[in-house]
Amino acid sequence: MGNVNFICPECGRAKLEEVMVDVTVASEVLDVDEDGNVEYGEQTNEDGEVLHYICAYCGLGIPGIHDGEALREYLQSHGMLK
Repeated sequence: MGNVNFICPECGRAKLEEVMVDVTVASEVLDVDEDGNVEYGEQTNEDGEVLHYICAYCGLGIPGIHDGEALREYLQSHGMLK
């Protein structure tokens, strides 16, 4: 369990996502069903940059936060780090 205790100020739910651009993702393929739906396992990410951090449920973004250091400062200042 991580130490992030993000609570969205808009919807009150608790799931923070990092959205990246220009990233290469490689995924382990575990299964492909009859309809062609692929089930993935582990993923690795290379390169890319953070576009923003958002609430996974309502999409509210954290303005001006584009890296881990700034995210940590934001979360600490809002009491969202354990």
